[in-house]
Amino acid sequence: MPLPLPPASFDPSDPQPLVEAALACPMCLHASHWTAVAGPALECTCTSCDHRFVLSVTGSQLIRLTIPDDEADGLIIGAGHEGGWPTLL
Repeated sequence: MPLPLPPASFDPSDPQPLVEAALACPMCLHASHWTAVAGPALECTCTSCDHRFVLSVTGSQLIRLTIPDDEADGLIIGAGHEGGWPTLL
């Protein structure tokens, strides 16, 4: 039986900086790029040390990652990983 994935530790109502901090690399705390995968989960790769890790997410956390942020006026999704969503939806 596979081990359970560690959960992403942000609340869907958290502001963008807290969401980004929750998805940071556990090894060096730099930002990560992520791709949504079945599970639901996020496959993350650190932008600094290339450490790869997977976090489990809830449906509401996945929705939070696609909601436009008021301050940034853009989607809160990893740059270049927008193509991962069609496989989930």
